[in-house]
Amino acid sequence: MCLCIEFAAGLSHAAHTSAGLEGAVGLLCEAWGTEPPTPVSMRAGSSMCMVELPPALEITDTPGVPGAGVRGQLRERYKIEAAVRETSF
Repeated sequence: MCLCIEFAAGLSHAAHTSAGLEGAVGLLCEAWGTEPPTPVSMRAGSSMCMVELPPALEITDTPGVPGAGVRGQLRERYKIEAAVRETSF
């Protein structure tokens, strides 16, 4: 456990990570007009989760195949590796 995080924020590493995750999920869902696909209770203790993309976004990516779609843009522009696929919940 990183004592500097615990000391500076008064949180454990797990609580700090969880708070950051929830902040990011809220920010993205608000910006994209979507809802989190999993309840907070299911994300407890996680360091990553799924976020629904905007409904108007056209997904042309083929799972497992590199391309210039959303996944390629995330990788090239933001250095984020993500699984992107269409699904319904």
